Amino acid sequence: MEKKRILLIQNKKAGKHKNDENLVGFNAYHLGSIGVSITPDGKDALKEQLRIYKALGIEVIAICGGDGTINFVMSAVVDVYNEEPKQHLPKFAFIPCGTMNTIPRGCGVKGRAIWLLHNLVRKMDRGEKFEIARMNTIQVDGRTGFLFAGGMVSAFMDDYYGKKDEIVTPWRAFTKVFLNILLGIFRPKKFREKFKPFKGQLYVNNVAVYKGELSLPFVTTVPQIGFGAAPFNRVHEKAGHFQVLAFKKFSIWSLIREIPYAMIGTSNPYNGKINFVAKEVTFRSSDGTSMYYTIDGDMKRSESVTTTISAGPVVEIIQQ
Repeated sequence: MEKKRILLIQNKKAGKHKNDENLVGFNAYHLGSIGVSITPDGKDALKEQLRIYKALGIEVIAICGGDGTINFVMSAVVDVYNEEPKQHLPKFAFIPCGTMNTIPRGCGVKGRAIWLLHNLVRKMDRGEKFEIARMNTIQVDGRTGFLFAGGMVSAFMDDYYGKKDEIVTPWRAFTKVFLNILLGIFRPKKFREKFKPFKGQLYVNNVAVYKGELSLPFVTTVPQIGFGAAPFNRVHEKAGHFQVLAFKKFSIWSLIREIPYAMIGTSNPYNGKINFVAKEVTFRSSDGTSMYYTIDGDMKRSESVTTTISAGPVVEIIQQ
């Protein structure tokens, strides 16, 4: 097989691919002779392809899709590269073709998808240096990603995604946030019924540090959450660590107070929060149910009443 330096993995179901059926072929053509494009159907097919290109010494894995695609592919890459013989992870390039693209922005990736792909190919072909961000990751239930959230956040994500055939857009997300803020102001009881908090214990290194209600529990290595809001200002504090940010008790007014601080990327001094960096945390549910959460936009239910998040590998992301 001819030596390739870039492996482009495309999700045909991502938002921009749905809107342009020719995009997959156009992106593949744009690689020229320096790379190869694949559109694997399912995890097993993806891992089979990754083993081939791992053996061939691929240098960059470019992921064309949304936040969920990035999480799906990165999880498979980490698994395959940890198989014997183990190898150092290749660099990653995010080509944002999803709806929100929160993860690429959180990793400092800016620009339109086609420009990013063109820049990647051009620089590699000319031997030019890339601008690289070294990003911490998290691992939970066999997935490797960047942004974990439970409680009211996962309930909101369900509300945002809606029915299967509904179209999800940034405008839809903004509208949902605005309407739910109004719901919290004028019908707080209804809001609490719709958006239930997590109830249980939080452990750090097997030591319980909090017991009770956590409305918005986040574990993250990226500063952003969407709409330009960047409430996680400690994600780069320590290599190989992540930030834990959670509200102990919640009211819609505490959320409204938080918004201005999040928009300028600083911390609200409100003392009803948990805010620290760690390498491993565990949430244990107190009501006997497993935790429902989102990781990089994908919805999952934990495999047991305990959900452990640990620090994953540090990955190199090509910014431009």
